[in-house]
Amino acid sequence: MIFGSLLKWTLDAFSSIGHIPLPILFSDQFMKEFTSFKEWEEMMEVSQQKVVTIKDFERAEEFWNPLIQSSTQFSSWVEMKEEAEAYYFKQRPYGPFPMV
Repeated sequence: MIFGSLLKWTLDAFSSIGHIPLPILFSDQFMKEFTSFKEWEEMMEVSQQKVVTIKDFERAEEFWNPLIQSSTQFSSWVEMKEEAEAYYFKQRPYGPFPMV
């Protein structure tokens, strides 16, 4: 499966050089399709948590999982993040910049 290999390679590359900014990873399209929120910022307002990086979520996973279970289609933060990554790369199979 070429797409799966490309996705894994791209995810591995991102993890070695940095992460996709959360408001981009959790795009308005993603949030509307998979959550009860219209945008990332709305979820942050409801949570009243300061989240800047993925590590912020991982540190407070016990807080996030109940919110995610009650307001999204996902059972955990990890599941939501994985789906957001897959969704992002379906929209941008070559990463953040189009191939020329």
